[in-house]
Formats: sequence, C-alpha cells, structure tokens
Amino acid sequence: MIFMYNNTMNEEYFNIAGFTKYPTNIFYLEPENGYSQWLRECRIPDALAYYGLDYDTQFMKLFNPVYQSVLKSCKLQAVVYNISNYLFDSSLSPLWNKFERNVVDMLPAVIILCGWQRHIENMGKKKFDTTQIEFNKQEMRNTLTKGMRVYGKSGMLMSGMIWASILLNANLVKLGCLQYEMKKANNQYVCDKISVGDMVVAIHIPNRALFTPDAVEKSITMAKKYFGDKVSFICNSWLLGEQLGNYIKDDSNIFNFRQYFSIIQTEDSESIYNFLFNNADDNPNISDLSEETSLQKSVKKAMLSGVCFYDAIGILKF
Repeated sequence: MIFMYNNTMNEEYFNIAGFTKYPTNIFYLEPENGYSQWLRECRIPDALAYYGLDYDTQFMKLFNPVYQSVLKSCKLQAVVYNISNYLFDSSLSPLWNKFERNVVDMLPAVIILCGWQRHIENMGKKKFDTTQIEFNKQEMRNTLTKGMRVYGKSGMLMSGMIWASILLNANLVKLGCLQYEMKKANNQYVCDKISVGDMVVAIHIPNRALFTPDAVEKSITMAKKYFGDKVSFICNSWLLGEQLGNYIKDDSNIFNFRQYFSIIQTEDSESIYNFLFNNADDNPNISDLSEETSLQKSVKKAMLSGVCFYDAIGILKF
C-alpha cells in the first residue's frame, strides 16, 4: 500500500473522537484508496471472530454503536487509521503517555482490531507455536474486555492500547505462570548491567496467576532457557515497592517474588489502585476502595493514614 501525506487534517478530527491530548505529528498518512476502503480491508467482523468476541454479548452491545459511527464518519476513520499506524510501530510505544481521552467507549477497540492481520503476521515472523498464539489471542480478548469486565466501564480504557501494542507487535509470551516481554531499555532501566538501547526482558505478573514459589521458579527457569542467560530480566511493578514490604507476610507469594530482584529505581505511580483494588478511576476516593482481601484491608488502612505506595523497578538477581 502506498501512503500519502495529508495536510488537511487538524485538531477537529481528534476533538470529535474525544481526545484531549495527543502528539502534534500524529496525522501524517492517508491510504492510497481512501480511509473507507482501508477500513473494509481491515475486515473487522473477521477480527471479532478471530479473538472470540463476536459471541460476547456485553462487548458487542458496547462495540457495535461505536463501530457503526466510524463506518459513517470519514473523520473518525482518519483517526482510527492514523492511530493504528502509530500503534503498530513498536518503536513509538514509550510515547503513549502523550494520549488522553475524556470519554470511555469502544473506539480504542476499533483501532486495535484493525491490526489483527498484522498481529497474525508478527506472530508468524517470530515463529510462535500454537500455545503462544492461543495465549496471545486470549490476552488480546482480555485486553479488549478488561474495561467493562474488571473496572465496570462502558468501554475500553486508553491504557489498554499500550498493552495491545505489545501484543500486536508479538512482543509477549507466556511461560508458566509469568509473562515476558522483549523490549529495548530506556533511561528508567539504566544500571551497572543495563545501558540505553540494550535488549531486556520485562517480567509481567498476570492477575490471579498461580503465584507459588515453585511456579515462579519454574517460570523463570523456562524464561532463561527461552531467551538465553545473557539478557537482563527486569520487572516494573507495584509488587516490588518498598512501602508494600511493610504490609506483606514473610511466607507470602509476594514476599517470595520480591526476593528475586535487586531494586534499581522507584517510580511514582498509581498502579496499585488498578492492580490491587481493580479501580481505574482518576484520583479514586480511598474510602471507597475494596476490602475483600487482607492485603487490601491493610494497604487501604495505611493509605487512609497517609502512607503513599510506589512502583519499583527491579533486576533479576539469579
């Protein structure tokens, strides 16, 4: 496909799509055959079937009205097309903090689903076996439905597009109980063993994973065999935060996991709200946070007394 520069677009396109913040150079391409033809070639109905979403009644009820709006609006198609190109470029992933929207709907899902054929192509290039392909499909399905399923939202959060970008570029595999992402190190990972631009493997902990000491050890052993022992493994998580250490038991799975890492940096983040309390609201009311587990109760009590919890970045010791 031949891409052409288009100088006629302006902030009106983003405004009608609900964006309040975005890179100033995002609009620069137009497909040779026009946006409508490109969208038809994306075969969104096939994408829904591929990820097993076509029979998800709740998802489709939220998705269809937004998708129909895109089909009828050239301006929305332009937004979908150009952000899709941005999303598919793995080198731009660190720039996703430049995007913000003031609405929650299924437009991000439309953008992501436009890349399903690219997802298949990238998994093929990296020679993913059936197990990894099925994991990627399931993980994409989870990503597209997490807003409504976990956070009770009427659509998909913009933050889900960061994770979708990792999947579309086939940079994520599951080995045992943990997930692993191959990526280039940026400034936040620099230490005596890592320089900017080095390839590193980021460890991710899925929600409700089998997180026992034996399962973690088995997964890390598998990962070292899969990626080789010359690459550095890092983890950026609320689980590694220094403050959390005061509220976990010495025989807990979290305590065991923390022992694998040497902390290289602390980060100000609100991810503990998302991952511990399943709350995606901006500046949530601490008094309203869940208290279903002992850890939720103790952390919430600490927050109410003024304790702040931060993420930490650790490098694998062993």
